[in-house]
Amino acid sequence: MSAKKPTLGPVHASRRLDLWKGLDEAADEFIGSMRDYTAAQTPQARARVEMATRQYMNHLAPVIGETAAFQFHVCWQVYTDLIDRRMQVLASVSGRTTIDAADAELMKRVQAEAEGALSQFEATAAATQARIDEAARADGVEESTRRSWIPPMF
Repeated sequence: MSAKKPTLGPVHASRRLDLWKGLDEAADEFIGSMRDYTAAQTPQARARVEMATRQYMNHLAPVIGETAAFQFHVCWQVYTDLIDRRMQVLASVSGRTTIDAADAELMKRVQAEAEGALSQFEATAAATQARIDEAARADGVEESTRRSWIPPMF
């Protein structure tokens, strides 16, 4: 008796619609949490962003695939980590009466790293949106209901 590896069949159409609905809701929460965090950078707002990010990534993976969703998540995390680092550097230097050359160089380097991470994220976001659009077409998501499921950068 030979053991056969089970084959993956097509995902039932109603299940695919549920995936799109979940992604839509997760994207709304992700965008809303980022908007709120930008307005008031509190620990509670940051926790909401983290939770919304996880939910969004969990809903994105079944739509575009684990690898593409992971790549998007990594770029997002690198970018947000560098933004946090930049804010920490700015906060530590802003209270000083003078800024020395080392501080100025650190600020310049952190800013350049954040800009590079933003460029990388924007490229990855565009590729991810293209994958989402392709999946939407394949799943028959009506063009009139399509939207950008990638959160805008604030």
